[in-house]
Amino acid sequence: MVKHRSLQGQLLAAHPKRSNLYLNRAVVLVVEHTVLGAWGLQINFQHSRVENLGQILENQGLVSGLDVPVYFGGQYHHNRCFILHSSDWSCETTMKVTEDLYISADMYILSALAEGDGPKLIRPIVGLHQWRRGELDMEISEDIDHGWLQCDSTVSMVFDLESDEQWQQVLDHATRNRVNELWS
Repeated sequence: MVKHRSLQGQLLAAHPKRSNLYLNRAVVLVVEHTVLGAWGLQINFQHSRVENLGQILENQGLVSGLDVPVYFGGQYHHNRCFILHSSDWSCETTMKVTEDLYISADMYILSALAEGDGPKLIRPIVGLHQWRRGELDMEISEDIDHGWLQCDSTVSMVFDLESDEQWQQVLDHATRNRVNELWS
């Protein structure tokens, strides 16, 4: 049995040799990680089927011209839109991931964004990744399918980068962390 250590708030970079197509060069923010399982949001690739946040808002009956890209969050729950955002805005249902990163997934944030209010930094994400009990721990500790490399998340790594550039930076930080652990 693998010992559980919560990775909530960590960024996971898919190993360069990872064979799973959904996770090739992926960066995933771990939103929740307990002994019962984990879930997270892939944050580095724009969604191929959702044009922008304005489209999501209009589908909810809200008028907005927000041309903010939407990201592919994972292979589960494609009907859910999560707004990963800075800590300068929250409502009753907002989930705190770290001191600086929050997630909201309801009409309160969509309405605020449509009205020009809401958090300063956002990354709209559709879908999520999830792991059953112990599954994420095993993927990391046993390096299953070349597993994951992890590092602490920062606002700049989450909001200032995307695509392969984001993956490369998270991979670099995670690799440095791993080397430092081996030498300490």
